[in-house]
Amino acid sequence: LLLFGDKGINPSLEMDLADDSVPNEYTGSYEGIIPMLKRWFSSGNSTDVLREWVEKFTQLKTCGACAGARLKKESLWFKIDERNIAELGEMNLDNLAAWFDGLELRMNNKQNAIAKDVDGMVKVAALTREGFKNGDLSTLMSPRTVISWGENYNIFHDREMAFRLSFLNKCDEMERPIIAEYYQRCFGVDLI
Repeated sequence: LLLFGDKGINPSLEMDLADDSVPNEYTGSYEGIIPMLKRWFSSGNSTDVLREWVEKFTQLKTCGACAGARLKKESLWFKIDERNIAELGEMNLDNLAAWFDGLELRMNNKQNAIAKDVDGMVKVAALTREGFKNGDLSTLMSPRTVISWGENYNIFHDREMAFRLSFLNKCDEMERPIIAEYYQRCFGVDLI
């Protein structure tokens, strides 16, 4: 509504607010910020100053520090098999799982020690995806959740606690035994 206005929205938008000063129904018409900026930019009545001001909001600029990855530049310094965490986070879970196949052969011993946990994390995420597709789970683990799990593991130095904080505690209680089974398959550790 804010960005694109109320075009195509029911004019009697119901609102459930306890504040008596706010009307219960929205009856006005709102153009929206983006259509307004487009109109101002393309209108023959707009001044050059106004067009220059609007142009500040219409340019896409990639962050020079992270190259658009939305991560601290330090996070991008570390690579495994020539890929950083942002590149891995953009992959879907099937491609990420395929990337992990045979990874240990492409890494040195130190990298293998670190990657063992990461590999298990991705495998747990892939199992939650399969469980979601099969209707066994209502929640699946996204690549960003796997990254959050890894970050929590780095902070707390406890993989199981990091998993609980990042994913398990957010899941339906009835589904936790299924997720714990996935975890046990990947790490050989019982969570419940």
